[in-house]
Amino acid sequence: MTHSGGKPHKTGDQGQRYEVTYLSQNLKTRQKFGWANTPEGALAMCDSIRMHPGMSHPEIRDREVEKDPAFRKPVAAAPGQRKRSYEDEE
Repeated sequence: MTHSGGKPHKTGDQGQRYEVTYLSQNLKTRQKFGWANTPEGALAMCDSIRMHPGMSHPEIRDREVEKDPAFRKPVAAAPGQRKRSYEDEE
């Protein structure tokens, strides 16, 4: 809480460059998982998504480079395949 009882400042995604989303198997929609300052941090979140039974198809969006909210780079890899990095091209 702030001194005036309002919402705290500098919380959530403010200042975070990479947005990580996933496909929810229960809701059948794309949901936000979180935000990270580095591509490595975003890839670590994708690893967590891959291990969760109700989540699939993690994607990373670089919010500083791509201002188009539709731009996303899928980073999911099938079991046994080489793990793709954020920088890999389609």
